[in-house]
Amino acid sequence: MKKKIAYFNCTGVFPHIGCLAVTDSHMRELIAGGYDIFKIYSSLDTKFLRSKDRKISLGLAKTSSIKNVIESADALVIKKGQFITRAGATY
Repeated sequence: MKKKIAYFNCTGVFPHIGCLAVTDSHMRELIAGGYDIFKIYSSLDTKFLRSKDRKISLGLAKTSSIKNVIESADALVIKKGQFITRAGATY
């Protein structure tokens, strides 16, 4: 049985070569390793969780559908990276 992976902070949805390359590399390695990537969240999908207060962020996660995804996953991949700013828009 394949291990279920939830992938968070996928910035590969943006047309930036660095983001696309890192996401592509992660996906290829996970698939080649026999993992089932059953859920992918873009960095915009989880924007509502962002808070300067960790307790607030955790509370929001616990009351959202993301909680069920986290609990059903065998592992989480959280891509760490910079958020790119273009024309004043922060992603």
